[in-house]
Amino acid sequence: MKTTSYSPKTGKVNLPMAFVYLFLLFLLISSIWFFSSQTGEESSSLSRALIHWLHLERLPEIQFLIRKAAHFSIYLVMGMLWYLFYDALGFTPGYAVLAAVCFSIVFAGLDELHQTFIPQRAGQFRDVVLDSIGAIVGTCLICVLQSHIHKHHHFSKPAPPKSGQSRKTQNQTPAHPHHFQIGIQ
Repeated sequence: MKTTSYSPKTGKVNLPMAFVYLFLLFLLISSIWFFSSQTGEESSSLSRALIHWLHLERLPEIQFLIRKAAHFSIYLVMGMLWYLFYDALGFTPGYAVLAAVCFSIVFAGLDELHQTFIPQRAGQFRDVVLDSIGAIVGTCLICVLQSHIHKHHHFSKPAPPKSGQSRKTQNQTPAHPHHFQIGIQ
């Protein structure tokens, strides 16, 4: 009886890039933790300073929108970085997406829990949901972009010529319909 085993790793491992993505994740997570450690007054003061710098004081609900946009976009980037990290470790796209989304959601929950211990702050479930949506969008976006790039750009060495065909004639490919090709003889 043959058993089938599934492995999350099937691609090439690129450890230097994995370390780069891990370092960027460390910077992002440290920044999130730092800003979450601010008291409610410090956090509001920072938001007001940003609104003043953007000259948006006259818009009544702008502080709320800026804070929620920050939640979404920061976790969008986090989802992308987690995906790229797991991709660099050779994980399949499906496993990389799953791991990226799970780690982002877990951190979003821990961050909101952390805020419940900070004066004048409160952890909010709706922020975890917004963070999670940002992570899902970011992860899916980078997965689709990467798939599109790999599909349309072949970064591998050309195959050896078939018998009776020279390498010169083998490498002649038809022009892409959106590109002009100029041949110089």
